[in-house]
Amino acid sequence: MLSDLHTHTTASDGIKNVKDLMLIALDRGITHLAITDHDSIDSLEEFRNCVIHSEKYLGISNYGRIIGIPAIEFGCPYGDYGEVHILGYGIDFKNHQLNDTLKLLKAGREERFHKMIDKLNKLGVEITEEELFEYSPLPGRSHFARILVDKNYVATSQEAFAKYIGNGKPGFVRRVFYSISDTVDLIKASGGIPVLAHPVISGLSKDDILKIIDWGVQGIEVFYPEHSIKHRKKLLKIAEEKSLIVTGGTDFHGIRHGIVQELGMPDYPENYLNDFMAHLSDKNLFIHKEE
Repeated sequence: MLSDLHTHTTASDGIKNVKDLMLIALDRGITHLAITDHDSIDSLEEFRNCVIHSEKYLGISNYGRIIGIPAIEFGCPYGDYGEVHILGYGIDFKNHQLNDTLKLLKAGREERFHKMIDKLNKLGVEITEEELFEYSPLPGRSHFARILVDKNYVATSQEAFAKYIGNGKPGFVRRVFYSISDTVDLIKASGGIPVLAHPVISGLSKDDILKIIDWGVQGIEVFYPEHSIKHRKKLLKIAEEKSLIVTGGTDFHGIRHGIVQELGMPDYPENYLNDFMAHLSDKNLFIHKEE
């Protein structure tokens, strides 16, 4: 079985919309797909429709092919300017508490990008709100990086972060966050399972990971493109010691670090996927069943 439990759409910072993502997944033979947009559930209603009513929305049958997993990815503060990402799987995306919280986070994001535009303009970088909205309805730093590249202020997204918008750089503005513990509680309140995303690229030590687990995280993303075999072994040991769910995903955006991505995590073992799905058995899955 080929799955991908970590993907993004144009509802956050991906370059593929839901329909295109589903068509790619069907073409690739994906059996389990989760959409995990940043601080956003705006794609999940369409995702549900594409899975359950595929003939109408995609023009192709999804019967018995892809199980859709409604999910989200939250950024949470950790340390000095550090950020930890928490994935929430099997959420009820109509949950009132979840929606109210996301409205507050969206307002905070909007205030942030206005301040970042102002800072960059004062640095001689000409960016307008209208230009930014052409990249996303909910712009984040990745969209600033892309526009800086497209307008030839920098050569790469990495340079944009290093020179202008990375932590502590002259165009940086810290955004509104919810704490890790509050985020974990919110995911659980909305019926979901909280999972620590890509701990290695987040720069977390074993002690950091154990501390975050103590805040109620129930799983850990072990199988990830930028996790080496050595990293995976260490994370699997922690997962075994703490009885954690083990997940895997590509962090699909369409393009990542300037490289075109391929959907699907081929080296995510089936036994871990089956265990993950067993924990989701009573959650809010999208499944195309025979009428």
